[in-house]
Amino acid sequence: MTTPVPGGTVKVRELTPLGRGGVTVLEVSGTGALECLATIAPGLDRRSPGSLAKAVLVRLAVETEQGTEDLDEALVWGRGRDCLELHIHGSPVLAARIQELLLCAGATAHDDVGDGFCQRAELALASAPSEAAARMLLDQANGALERAFAQLPGMSTSERRAALDTMVQAGAVGARLVSPPRVVLAGPVNAGKSTLFNLLVGAERVVVSGEEGTTRDAVSARALLGAFAVDLVDTAGARETRGEAAAVERSGQAQGMAEAAAADLVLLLEPLTKDEPQLEPAMPTGIAVVRLGTKRDLGPDLGPGLSCAADPVGAVEVVAAAFHRALDLPIAPWQPGAPVPFDQRSMEFVLQLRDAVDSPNFGQLCERPA
Repeated sequence: MTTPVPGGTVKVRELTPLGRGGVTVLEVSGTGALECLATIAPGLDRRSPGSLAKAVLVRLAVETEQGTEDLDEALVWGRGRDCLELHIHGSPVLAARIQELLLCAGATAHDDVGDGFCQRAELALASAPSEAAARMLLDQANGALERAFAQLPGMSTSERRAALDTMVQAGAVGARLVSPPRVVLAGPVNAGKSTLFNLLVGAERVVVSGEEGTTRDAVSARALLGAFAVDLVDTAGARETRGEAAAVERSGQAQGMAEAAAADLVLLLEPLTKDEPQLEPAMPTGIAVVRLGTKRDLGPDLGPGLSCAADPVGAVEVVAAAFHRALDLPIAPWQPGAPVPFDQRSMEFVLQLRDAVDSPNFGQLCERPA
């Protein structure tokens, strides 16, 4: 049985997403964290916090009325004197059991609602999808947003409103940084979608062929358009299909339409070399659509467009420019030290402050994050 640790203020929480995975990471923090964790890791309490600056392999076990319950083999890493990470195997049942034992030893469940903006930004850093996103989150982890909130009560009403409006605008851009927009390539067969997809992704992810109907399934990969990470999707080309043999292709076309309906932006590619009208996929309403001419190197005076073969750098620049214009995004989305609401909770807090900018209790509101 675990013995409660006296006088501690230990909190425990799961840092990794809930559910099954290869590894689950638990954070044990607060005064007495080491002693609390030692109740299920025999011998750990004889170690100094400094000895845990490098990960240490431990055996987790607890004494029960039935004997010794062997729990797991785990890694313990000290992020500070009173903050430890426990890396265990990724079974949700195991994670729940270990948390239960730590609670019995005197820990309390970490209340995420009380997290400061710095801590949440630091956690989000681990999954930053681009360098610009990481730099923006690092600024918030270092206190940019909290400092901005602390300064608001000393401002005039008009200054507060202007500062909060700026934060709202920055948050809209920040949301695109940390949650990559979904960009779908659509268009008729042989429009160059797969060639452009491979170029933007930087690898031969899909087969490129002159034969119509080569791409039959939607394929997605992460790519960079300027400073923004995007989830890029290549779809089957639109054309008339008949007979049972074309059933797979029709299924791919239907999948492409579903991808377009869920997109933030559809790039509708149109080969400039075709004189006859081309069948276009039906575009969903309410989705940003940009038309781009392709294969402009295959004929004289074809007009504005892009060529992945003759000018790959220019093609990437054309697509990036279209992306920024369509979603109204700045070329430089990260400004050093700027306060940016980086998640839904911080944005909601900014909006609440903006609504209460005239309140006599405004200063108190700034001290209580949502």
